[in-house]
Amino acid sequence: MASTFSLSATVPITLTSSLSPSSQKTSQLSIVRKRRPYSIRKSSISCEATNGEGDTSSKTKFDRRDLLVSLGGLYGVANLASDPFALAAPIEAPDLSKCRKADLPEGAKPTNCCPPTAATILDYKFPKYNTVRVRPAAHLADIAYIAKYEKAIKLMKALPDTDPRSFTQQASVHCAYCDGAYHQVGFPDLELQRILGKLIDDPTFALPFWNWDSAKGMPIPAMFANTSSPLYDTLRDAKHQPPNLVDLDFNGTDENLSNADQISSNYKVIAYRAGDNSDPGAGSLENNAHGLVHFWTGDRSQPNTENMGNFYSAGKDPIFYAHHSNVDRLWTVWKILGGKRRDFTDSDWLDASFIFYDENAKPVKVKVRDCLDTKKLGYVYQKVDNPWLKTKPQPKKIIKKLEKAIGVAHAAALKTNFVTPTQFPIVLDKTISMVVQRPKKSRSKKQKEDEEEVLVIDNIEFEKNMAVKFDVFINDEDEVPTGPDTTEFAGTFVSLPHKHKHHEKMKTRLRLGLTDLLEDLDADDDETVVVTLVPRYGTGVSIGSIKIDFASD
Repeated sequence: MASTFSLSATVPITLTSSLSPSSQKTSQLSIVRKRRPYSIRKSSISCEATNGEGDTSSKTKFDRRDLLVSLGGLYGVANLASDPFALAAPIEAPDLSKCRKADLPEGAKPTNCCPPTAATILDYKFPKYNTVRVRPAAHLADIAYIAKYEKAIKLMKALPDTDPRSFTQQASVHCAYCDGAYHQVGFPDLELQRILGKLIDDPTFALPFWNWDSAKGMPIPAMFANTSSPLYDTLRDAKHQPPNLVDLDFNGTDENLSNADQISSNYKVIAYRAGDNSDPGAGSLENNAHGLVHFWTGDRSQPNTENMGNFYSAGKDPIFYAHHSNVDRLWTVWKILGGKRRDFTDSDWLDASFIFYDENAKPVKVKVRDCLDTKKLGYVYQKVDNPWLKTKPQPKKIIKKLEKAIGVAHAAALKTNFVTPTQFPIVLDKTISMVVQRPKKSRSKKQKEDEEEVLVIDNIEFEKNMAVKFDVFINDEDEVPTGPDTTEFAGTFVSLPHKHKHHEKMKTRLRLGLTDLLEDLDADDDETVVVTLVPRYGTGVSIGSIKIDFASD
């Protein structure tokens, strides 16, 4: 995830976990035990939702699956974060005059993603507010709030497309940064909140968040499901309308779980991993929950799962902003849990900049450092429960050896599914397993505090215009492991379709924390573990290697 944060009192921006200071080892923005939240690489920024990944606050121990918000832009972009653009550090805002035709996927509706050009770009300054605005949970919003929101969006949609504050132009920002209209890859999530407040002359207005990490907030909020509302979008999956609950482990088909089982599964997806940042790559909240909400919401009957299911079109659905607002909120939740969860201090990251048009239609250059404290931006989030913090998957069995993990007969049956290092690279066209040597077993508590044990799945390569998902399991005894509701589930890789004419293939890596997971499986004294990859969708995905390493703070 990578993750998101909001700019000005309204702009959530997204960098990705591929922008990392050379002075630091990769470390993911995640609720991870003993690890710096995120690592940035000087070479590139990118958009997408996908790849990658605590302890403890004062009284509560959170397991390795604690929230995991990777960063990127606090809400990031996952595997696409690996676009190999050689960029200066810090990342500079794009030249608006050099915006070019975006690289749209086949079957996409004609879309001009470029904003108006401007001779003068203003530097962002913190706004002055008499009161702090509150971003409400969408499912808890009252009639008066919904009426304001609908009026604001209606006025925004009524603005001519040439107005940079218009809904069309705001949606295009996502397309411009993510689909090759700018050379710089990476994207902001739009200056929307203040524009809406300006249009209805209400300085107290704040965007809502889709509270999909809580049971009552998991359906598409009612305000977005009213077919006569300007918040409604016709291009959403017909089978995922309220009261259906969002599936945060969506594999492209509907599992038809009971509400209780779906809620339990979702909580474990949100809170399941801790891990290091893939460099390049993105973290796990973004990689899993963020990306899969996009897939789940988009219309499967459309050629590119428009609107939410594709980069170029996602911003056309008003729910896009409520979705990103929640990822943004989870970044705030992550930071207040305490411990080593904190913002980065690296100047390359802090000074990375993006350009937005503000509520007065003026272009403004905003730096990452401007977006880290929502109170300075004039807003906070409505306080809601975070039930997933209390969720912890249970192991199927205590497994210590390969023979116990699969059984002798089972090993024979799965023989063709096991791979060795000499067989890489491999195409992930079926479930595969591999026995992986650990660099050190039986580590002391201090060693675990100093270094996280990390699974590294390297040189993941696939066509960018294809949706991809595969799950990762450790010491799972089933021939085809199921889902995120057991301790054996280590993480997920997800990628939204993304087209860029200069780089048709995506190459990235996934890093997942293992320290707490191995403790939970009672496998801490084992010399090897069995790693299983289960493809869920996407073809032709190549894997270069699988190994275990250490990542220090």
